[in-house]
Amino acid sequence: MLFVLEPTGIYSNNIIIFLKSHGFNNLYIVAPYDVSNTRKILNWPKTDKLDAKIIQKTAHKFPENLTPFVPKDSFLNLLENLLALDSIFLISLLLKKLISLS
Repeated sequence: MLFVLEPTGIYSNNIIIFLKSHGFNNLYIVAPYDVSNTRKILNWPKTDKLDAKIIQKTAHKFPENLTPFVPKDSFLNLLENLLALDSIFLISLLLKKLISLS
């Protein structure tokens, strides 16, 4: 079985790490640019419901553009996750402050 994901930061990394830890080894990343091009070729709108189909069609039509997943060092992965969560936390604090000022 082949798994292909469009990179979405910590979310796609965590899914891939989970799949790899459960014995799935055919894990690939497809570039968002290639997914966007496939969407344009098919003249399909951008919707969450169609995203999986578009990623599947991109992988099928352009297999040479797939990048095998290479796991990062666990410390580096943890650090990236913490930095992403920290950014989300800071943005939420800023939004609360802006709302309270209005």
